[in-house]
Amino acid sequence: MGWKQFIAEIVSNLAWPIVVVAVLFKFRSELAKIIQRLARLKYKDLELDFDKVKQQAEELHKEILAEEPSVKSPFFTSLEDQILDAEDGIGDVLHIFIF
Repeated sequence: MGWKQFIAEIVSNLAWPIVVVAVLFKFRSELAKIIQRLARLKYKDLELDFDKVKQQAEELHKEILAEEPSVKSPFFTSLEDQILDAEDGIGDVLHIFIF
């Protein structure tokens, strides 16, 4: 097998995947619209119901938004909170150096 034949084999083996990727890239917006409208997929014994999954995800999202945040925000709400937090840290540092 010469190098020319080797190159020809590589090109012929890579041609169809490159064409498939190019077609998918060309029609990506149209394919995205089709996939978004897809609610159910059935192939032989395999059946996927995307509508149920979408409804469950929406319900979970609503539940999460309805809950109160249980973790205190790491950001300060006012200048007074910042000053009080800074004073606590300075007192600890001075206590370490003095004693």
